Amino acid sequence: MKKRLLQIAEYLNISVRELERKIGLKRGNISNMSENSEIGSVKLAKIIDIFPEISSDWLLTGNGEMLRKSYDLEDKKSDLTSENVFFKDKYIAELEKNEQLRIEIDSLKTELFEIKKERVEQVSDAKTATILTGTYS
Repeated sequence: MKKRLLQIAEYLNISVRELERKIGLKRGNISNMSENSEIGSVKLAKIIDIFPEISSDWLLTGNGEMLRKSYDLEDKKSDLTSENVFFKDKYIAELEKNEQLRIEIDSLKTELFEIKKERVEQVSDAKTATILTGTYS
């Protein structure tokens, strides 16, 4: 991975530090990597997003060419569309989950209120019985 990251910096004609900054790595992360070190999937996705001309296959495996054969605006639009659909679907799923949880919370609040109400009635009944029988202290 280190070798491929260094090749990207060289291709972009930027310093390793600048590449680290752009992809959100701490200073020295690339320089201090061993040859077999890996970086997280979030950083890999960021590299592919920021530098769409870089082949994701090459970045992940080292196989093939560093640059994609062809990449144009239509490719970027389709990438964004599929990404947006993915996040839209995730967002909708989370909204549905939140709604289910809200309903469950409301139900539990109602149940708790009823339990408290019963408890107050029991305590009240017990006090009344105590007063009526004269067994209070």
